[in-house]
Amino acid sequence: MKQESGKGMIKAFILLIIMIAIIVGICMSISKNIKTQKVDTVVSNMLTIKAKCKVFNENRIRTNKGEEELIGTKLSDIGKSEEQQNNNEEKKEEQSNEENKQESNEQENSNDEKDQEDSSEEKKETTSDNNKKNDKKDDLIKIVNNFKNTGIITEEEYAKYYVLTDKNLEDLKIKVKNEKNSYYLINYETNEVIITKGYEGKYKISQIEEENK
Repeated sequence: MKQESGKGMIKAFILLIIMIAIIVGICMSISKNIKTQKVDTVVSNMLTIKAKCKVFNENRIRTNKGEEELIGTKLSDIGKSEEQQNNNEEKKEEQSNEENKQESNEQENSNDEKDQEDSSEEKKETTSDNNKKNDKKDDLIKIVNNFKNTGIITEEEYAKYYVLTDKNLEDLKIKVKNEKNSYYLINYETNEVIITKGYEGKYKISQIEEENK
């Protein structure tokens, strides 16, 4: 009886190990499939951007429109333009504060409490909107600087690549969104598309297309 009981425990233990191995295998397979689907989506997005931007640029050239018509922000301008915009916004904010002070004094003189409350609410909403915009700008600069540090492209190429925000993609009539903490870049001259955070160790659509040949 003891031998049969011992054999039964061994069989149960072996069966348990087999079941665990099967479960682990299934989990790994699912994880791999999800990752593959994610990469396939990114590649599909990059190919869509490449095709749409090519048509857009060809139409621009055909209609004799200048570079200023290109959609996006030059990689070389990210940071520089933001500093200038921030300086301008600070000046506007100072002017706005002065105007608000004057308005506040007039309101106090007129003892119009309702107008004061409305004005206060408008200021809060404006401040909140400005903070959100500044946060997005800061995130953009951080992401772009991290990409520049990878050395994927040279400094001489920065002026050739345009950063595409979600709004830019909408303007190009491309039904694609940027990946989280990442942006798509386009070189309108070479039609090269880059994703700033990379996937599977690759950043350029040309690298992916070459590997799939």
